[in-house]
Amino acid sequence: MAAGLYEFGGFRLDAQRRQLLSAAGEPVALTPKAFEALLYLVERQGQLLEKRELLAALWPGLTVEENNLNQCISALRRALGEQPGEHRFIVTTPGRGYRFVADVITPGAAPLSPPAATAPKPTQRASVAVLPFANLTGDAGKDYFSDGMAEELICTLARTPGLKVPARTSSFAYKGKDADIRRIAADLGVEAVLEGSVRSAGERIRVTAQLIDADSGFHLWSQNYDRKFEDLFALQDELAGAIAGALRVHLAPKAHPTRDLEAYQLYMRGQALGSRNDWTANRLLDEAIARDPNFARAYAAKVNVLFFWQSLDFRQQLADEINATAKRALELDPGLAAVKGITGAVHAMHARWIEAEECFQSACALDPDEPIPFQGYALGQACAVGRYQAGLESARRAFALAPATMAISLSVVGCLQFAGHDEESLRYMDIAIELGHRPDAPPLPIMRSQAWRRAGRIEEARDEIRKVFSADMRAAGVDDAITLTYAAFADPANRDAAVDALRGLQRNPALADRFATWPWSIMILHWFAMLGALDDAYAIFDGILCEFERTGILNVVGHLPSLWMPEMRQFRRDERFQDVCRRLNFFPYWRKYGPPDGHTIEGDRLIAP
Repeated sequence: MAAGLYEFGGFRLDAQRRQLLSAAGEPVALTPKAFEALLYLVERQGQLLEKRELLAALWPGLTVEENNLNQCISALRRALGEQPGEHRFIVTTPGRGYRFVADVITPGAAPLSPPAATAPKPTQRASVAVLPFANLTGDAGKDYFSDGMAEELICTLARTPGLKVPARTSSFAYKGKDADIRRIAADLGVEAVLEGSVRSAGERIRVTAQLIDADSGFHLWSQNYDRKFEDLFALQDELAGAIAGALRVHLAPKAHPTRDLEAYQLYMRGQALGSRNDWTANRLLDEAIARDPNFARAYAAKVNVLFFWQSLDFRQQLADEINATAKRALELDPGLAAVKGITGAVHAMHARWIEAEECFQSACALDPDEPIPFQGYALGQACAVGRYQAGLESARRAFALAPATMAISLSVVGCLQFAGHDEESLRYMDIAIELGHRPDAPPLPIMRSQAWRRAGRIEEARDEIRKVFSADMRAAGVDDAITLTYAAFADPANRDAAVDALRGLQRNPALADRFATWPWSIMILHWFAMLGALDDAYAIFDGILCEFERTGILNVVGHLPSLWMPEMRQFRRDERFQDVCRRLNFFPYWRKYGPPDGHTIEGDRLIAP
């Protein structure tokens, strides 16, 4: 790969940093594979590149379908802003391949990295990413231990003044992925990357660690450590000190999270199982806390586990346990930003919007390098109260901090679509797929269908939305209702037939229960609202509000952000929406922080555009 700069059509391609920049200097979202394809095309500007050559270059040693290449080129066209039928950058030769036809300029800039034979200078480096250590014990069940080593180094190094260390969420997104170190460094904006491995034999552990220069790929430092397991805490201190020395920084004083080795091992196991959404984690973390009641990080990990299960089962009992556990964690360590963010999310679930805002803002300020509070604020607070631009800004911040995290890329898609930026949302969908999301698995078909419907591609939107329904639901009447509904989007003359078909789904004994629950309830609500059947739409939302008033808990992300989409304008202009806003406790928040985007407040009324 060339380590140069290329300019074309207002874009700037930085091969070394693996970035495509717009004319305004803003990064353009590209999947890693799309970036490789663009670079390959640009470096061979004007040449007809056969499909078989591109497949071999982009997927070396693998047999992949030609459709993968087609999707990759389509993603590039969207990223470069080409409209259907345009060929400003890429020309297709049917049956053969592609040519990059835009004029390419190579600025006479200095090389971005030293020559291959020149070792990096031993200067201080102000940023380092710690990757998950490889588990070489031969026992997959001991992943928790290698992960724990890396996590402890992140926590230790992050306390060093002047040293930027990406959060665990950011660097652990590369676990199990065969990614180039220089690409990871460019993604995370660091000058060095630490990777390592852990082996064990009996009561002894062997840790290998190496620090790599991000620009050149040279090793700055490497070391092996062989210790008894009982010396784990001393090993962690020694390893952190050696890394700090290689980076030429001074470690800040640090206390261990616990002095109880058994509690620490229970915590590491619980943390690992919690990241896989295994409820067993809760028991292990309780055991760690029982051994050391002052183990702040164990409380924090328990908050994460409880919050995940709360998102699946909206029960007050879980919310109370989250609050109590989070309170204790923050008493022990007020700097736990992720816990503060989850506290904000729980406030939002109870429609305590002002308290939620304060918690989210505090979490983002406590640790501006932790992506999770920014992600949570985007959809769970800002978009829920109608402030899409603030939500999109926060989601972009989360993605910049953790660009390899699939869930965060989906959050950006959601915020972009709520704000009406459909073309850009399709690029982030490509990124989510590149990161492992199935193209036909929700929510991608829903998001893609919405973008195509807005673009007037009604038949494609209709066929895409069908993918989210099971075969039995489609056979029971959903297929016919979808056909009529999307026909009505294209031609209002079909409106009455479509509304009748949707009402039939609600009356159908085989479907009624499912269409009374999320996400089907929100989907059919939107269809009613877009067809102008506001009585039907409000009947559904009144059921959602009554459930909230009964339980005290909202499905914030599932039920609220889509209220503010352009398609729901007629719904918001209806007089009944004022009561919706009062029942959701929006007005105190809006009076303090401002109304939803594009709306105004007059007294106790929200004025929709």
